[in-house]
Amino acid sequence: MKLKVLGIVILVVVLVHALFAFILVRHGKENGGDEQVVEKDLENDVEKPDFQYDDKNAAPAADDGGFPSAHYYDGYYEMALAEMPAKLSQEINKCKAGICVDLTNKKILWAKNEKTAGCIASMTKMMTVYLFMKDLKKPGSQLTMETVVPATPEACKTGGHQIYMDPKETFTLEELLKCVLIRSANDCALLMAQFLAGGSEEAFVKRMMDEAKEIGLESFIFHNAHGLPIKLAKGRLENMGSPIELAFLAEQLMDMPEVVKWSSTKHDCIRENSPNPKFKKFDLDSTNTLLGNPSCPGVNGMKTGMTDGAGFCVTTTCERDGRRMVVVAMGCSSGKERDGLVRQILNWAYSK
Repeated sequence: MKLKVLGIVILVVVLVHALFAFILVRHGKENGGDEQVVEKDLENDVEKPDFQYDDKNAAPAADDGGFPSAHYYDGYYEMALAEMPAKLSQEINKCKAGICVDLTNKKILWAKNEKTAGCIASMTKMMTVYLFMKDLKKPGSQLTMETVVPATPEACKTGGHQIYMDPKETFTLEELLKCVLIRSANDCALLMAQFLAGGSEEAFVKRMMDEAKEIGLESFIFHNAHGLPIKLAKGRLENMGSPIELAFLAEQLMDMPEVVKWSSTKHDCIRENSPNPKFKKFDLDSTNTLLGNPSCPGVNGMKTGMTDGAGFCVTTTCERDGRRMVVVAMGCSSGKERDGLVRQILNWAYSK
């Protein structure tokens, strides 16, 4: 009888151990499965945070590929208006809208209708270049600065500032970039847009609008990639944007050495080594007269503009002794007035 009871006890113990072992194995498999699901979710569904901070509260990290990942929002810049000299306070009446931001501390030193959208003319090209750089820096991108782009009939017919493309020509992406940033070449901006969007400027313009919304720039309205007005039966369509959002876009471009390399260049050329004698050397002179100006040191960009609707406008970036500034001036009556105003604002801002 005792042996029978002992056998039952041993059997129960064995069964309990077997059950316990089964539970452990089952639990291990379930945990392994959950880890795989989590990895898949992180890869495919969970958005990466816009900002990554180390234990020293470092600046926002760049996105994959070194591309800036900042997102604009109301309050991104702190309003810290400084008192202007009486003469300069009168001078700012020469523009319809504008802003001066100390990018080093994200403070607005001067503003006028800074959140009101106005015509932006060739300052449009900042978004065109921004999207090009995003495509270039995208992980796994096949694009390089040496990627060759053939001219298109549409680009060859584009007016305004241009390099007078021939339908049989080809350009590298870097050549297009420097033509856009130095000469403000409309044909090159259109060709770049078409190439990046599979041949369709319309598709690229949609990308411009989508990207603006994605990074928080709600004032922008784009109709093309270069900024020329579109003539209608009655009136014209022009690209639009606000000074504060143009300042933000310029800030992002300042963090891209490939952009500043050409936005800060006063003179360069293309076609100088063309094997085809038909294509003569073509000089590129910057439309930004403040570059290299001893009365306003440190200017390194970013984009000028002019149409009948926009007047003379500019988004000017500057760096002196490690301190970065951006000044946007819109709706000036002449290039001379615009550049003189921006020079005075920058020199005043650096005295603060």
